[in-house]
Amino acid sequence: MKNYGLSISNDGLAILANSNVSVRDRAIFMILAESGLRASELTELDRASVLPQSCIIRNGQVQTCGHGEAKQNKYRCRVREFFVGPAAFAALQEYLAATLTDDIEQPMFCKRDGRRLQPWGIQKTIREMCVKLDQLPIGIHALRQSLALRFVYAGLSIHSLRRVLGYCDSEQSQVIMRPTRDLLLRDYLRGIESFPWYQKP
Repeated sequence: MKNYGLSISNDGLAILANSNVSVRDRAIFMILAESGLRASELTELDRASVLPQSCIIRNGQVQTCGHGEAKQNKYRCRVREFFVGPAAFAALQEYLAATLTDDIEQPMFCKRDGRRLQPWGIQKTIREMCVKLDQLPIGIHALRQSLALRFVYAGLSIHSLRRVLGYCDSEQSQVIMRPTRDLLLRDYLRGIESFPWYQKP
């Protein structure tokens, strides 16, 4: 697996992930890359929206990933759960530590004036990162598509794939086939193993 036929390759992802940008912009990129969140869902997060959760990655090491719930208005499900891997969670913690506040209900990502960052601002952030690093500009959907194909190649069930990407199953399939959180996390971790920052040198 290299480029998946998409507008951004593993090499391009690695360049963006290791770029010398602000801790906020790197956290935004890493969360988008690993979570499958839409820009509108990311902007609805508050500082306490992502909680730590222990996980075991492929080499057997116990690390800390993140788990949270995001609001969504586009689909019948009003709230969706999501995960971020150890690398994205570490980037988020670095950003939160650099912007300490006692108000846990404050928006996770703010504009310079302190107001909540809007979806178009998220897209602008990613586009400016790409331009600064001489990469072709990519859309948020390209990151979601890249993540989806990683999960497909990792053999995730359609039910896990839909849950991770924030799509609602039918009521019947929710009852019969809905994966537990532990199973969903296991599938999720298997899916993100192909990201370049989880590859052995």
